[in-house]
Amino acid sequence: MDVKSHDVILVLDVGTTNVKAAIISTEGEILRLESTRLKTTSPERGWCEISPDVLWADILNLIRSVSAPFRHRILTLGVTTQRGTFTTLNTETGRYLHNFITWTDDRAAELCRYFNTSYSMKMGRWFLWMFAVVTKNDFLKCCSGFQVTCNSVLARSKWVVDEVPGVRELHRRNVLQLVTLDAWLIHKLTGGYQVSTDYTSAGATGYFDLWQLKFCPIQTYTFSVPYDTLPEVRVSDAFYGRVASSLNLGFSSPITGLIADQQASLLGNQLFSTTDMKLTLGTVFSAQIVTGTYTHPTAGAIFPQIGYKLYSKDFSYVAEASSMVGGGHVDWLVKIGLMDAPSHLDAICASVSDTGGVIFTGKEMDKVTRVVDLIENGNVSREEHITRCFVGVTSNTTVAHLVRAVAEYLAFECRELVLTLSKAYQRPKVLAVDGGVSRSKFILQTLADLTSVTVKQLNSGEGSLMGAFFVAGIGMEVWRNLEHVKEAVSVDYTFYKPRKPSAELLDNMNTWKQNRCLF
Repeated sequence: MDVKSHDVILVLDVGTTNVKAAIISTEGEILRLESTRLKTTSPERGWCEISPDVLWADILNLIRSVSAPFRHRILTLGVTTQRGTFTTLNTETGRYLHNFITWTDDRAAELCRYFNTSYSMKMGRWFLWMFAVVTKNDFLKCCSGFQVTCNSVLARSKWVVDEVPGVRELHRRNVLQLVTLDAWLIHKLTGGYQVSTDYTSAGATGYFDLWQLKFCPIQTYTFSVPYDTLPEVRVSDAFYGRVASSLNLGFSSPITGLIADQQASLLGNQLFSTTDMKLTLGTVFSAQIVTGTYTHPTAGAIFPQIGYKLYSKDFSYVAEASSMVGGGHVDWLVKIGLMDAPSHLDAICASVSDTGGVIFTGKEMDKVTRVVDLIENGNVSREEHITRCFVGVTSNTTVAHLVRAVAEYLAFECRELVLTLSKAYQRPKVLAVDGGVSRSKFILQTLADLTSVTVKQLNSGEGSLMGAFFVAGIGMEVWRNLEHVKEAVSVDYTFYKPRKPSAELLDNMNTWKQNRCLF
């Protein structure tokens, strides 16, 4: 295909909140971008599902709309999706057995508790730890900290086998297939040509052995998913097929990019070097640090993942730390009428010099701390399970004080994530940020002040889209590798230089740290 006449790349991004489609020139300029809200349903409390039919209709409408003026110029298609969202299908009929169960769904919380607190699991972890200490084996040390969590596919897929009528029989007959969201998209876009996922999405399922780089038969047996029916795993810049002409989209471009959204954001921010760190301020807050080709042993709230794996031999692991705190607190301020829209946050914070002594915190109900809940039970906090508390409210407290207290609290939580990874690895020289909450200049400047690290924000605000764009371009040999991308495509940032934090801010942070478990 002629790169000169086909000079734009179509990118599809199915995130946790929005579905986006963009046309990006091979020089890195976003020429057209459209989005729609991701439609989810909650049949029961704590459940979160996506209808495949509704999602597919929205995706087709977006692609048709955004690509209309560029159909004859599209070089390739890149795809990035949320991790850990899946459905299952009957391989004999091709019919889906239920809606997508998203990574935010906690219907399998009881299964997580069962696995994590069982005698066999505890003994297994203890044995692995002792053997790892004796043999100095980092792989076994990592395995000894294994926990089943709701945001991995493991427990939720086991729940499907146990609870959805007819699934166990299909499992017995070996005609059951687990399909992650990205693999489903490839299947649909190619007209059923193949069902494939990439290493970054496979690594987040819980079924994937991050060291051997293949699905683990022990995990698939334990959680009742047939090994042979898991998606094929390929590098992110592989050829995944062509857009099916039967879709009547007006083009039939190759698909040469597939990568999970968090890892796509890393690449979109051009974070390719060891110790590069990114903080995502979205539905949940998470931090990633690039660790290179060696997976360091981690413990507690730090987990290894595959950062990227390409044909060009570009390969790296990342370490992740997450907080169940997220943009839901900002939405809550709007919901209860403390502000009209999230975009008003900065103006309200700037209208007062401090919080007036008010401190805010949010935590999951009926748990001592968020971290204990995550490690011991594998239960992830959800919006309806969060209780919120203002402390220090007086007759002089205004709405602006309350809003600023929430914004400071979000910066405190961000600082804890950065410190967690910095202590385990290395303190970053510059911290990249993305996600919806990163639109708040107040929070980013406060974070820079508290960490004494320069914070940079991608001006386009579309890290995941840009990451999938880079991968798809490498797949079509627009660029040779990631280093060539950095040389060829400039990325614009806004920088927040650290300043000396005020005494009031430090007092609020110290008070919050000392008492957060009591609120």
